[in-house]
Amino acid sequence: MIDVCLLGTGGMMPLPGRHLTALLVRHQGHSILIDCGEGTQVAIRKYGWSMHSIDAILFTHVHGDHIAGISGLLSSMNTEGRTEAVHIYGPDAVEEVVANLCVVVGVNFNVYFHSLRENPFQVGQLKVTAFPVKHNITCYGYRLDLSRRPKFLPENAKALGVPVQDWKRLQAGQTVRVGLRTVTPEEVSGPERSGLSLVYSTDTRPCATLEKAAKNCDLLITEGIYGDRAKTKGAEEKCHMTAWEAGELADRAGAKETWLTHYSPSFRNQAQYYEEMASKHPSVRFASDGWHRTLDFRPKGESC
Repeated sequence: MIDVCLLGTGGMMPLPGRHLTALLVRHQGHSILIDCGEGTQVAIRKYGWSMHSIDAILFTHVHGDHIAGISGLLSSMNTEGRTEAVHIYGPDAVEEVVANLCVVVGVNFNVYFHSLRENPFQVGQLKVTAFPVKHNITCYGYRLDLSRRPKFLPENAKALGVPVQDWKRLQAGQTVRVGLRTVTPEEVSGPERSGLSLVYSTDTRPCATLEKAAKNCDLLITEGIYGDRAKTKGAEEKCHMTAWEAGELADRAGAKETWLTHYSPSFRNQAQYYEEMASKHPSVRFASDGWHRTLDFRPKGESC
């Protein structure tokens, strides 16, 4: 399972009741934070999540509404007594920007920076793939994938004479010996099964790289900066994407569910577009601060 919490849906500046866009993704007690706008640590506390479990921070780009909260977050982590290292990923400029933002912050843990030239990369059990998008500075989206082991077939294990105490080793991907022969996990497993996938991308025009990354994903979180179609030209000029452009892209990609976020401060009333969005793009929803979702391998009625 993957737990997802959209900490904020605002772009450019925070507003009363609307934090800047940031996302927390949690799997087996470890978390990834994607972007860290001003006040992100406040939103984490507000929605009952933990800063302590954050192992990695992924930055899409270095505009202030996506990165200015890093000094406060690291300072809060330090105040809470953190000793484990934090790993930061992002465009090449991230290290210098974070260092400048944190010049007055002292922490008692290591902070390691990683280039996106090493791509894809692994954070815990999640495979992370960065992909470039179309903004007015270097900007990336991220796809997170959690693979799923094929179903274990106990009848095959029995037929091969594998002792029950060795079944867990096979399920963990190890080989076992039975008499003079070796039994592999493939011999006691069913066909490949689809894993879980999450795509996060804001600050972009519709582009082929985002559409490809979002292909058939379980959850796409992307920007819908304006709901008013009359502002489409403004979105184009600023290299952003309207809610309707995002809906069309999500449909083409076949995303199973899409949350819109990163709203302009002038876009206050998403509710006026709910019915039209539901009729034109049924899988697309206007997200609100604090939305959370658990992506689960198992549809109702399916066993492990």
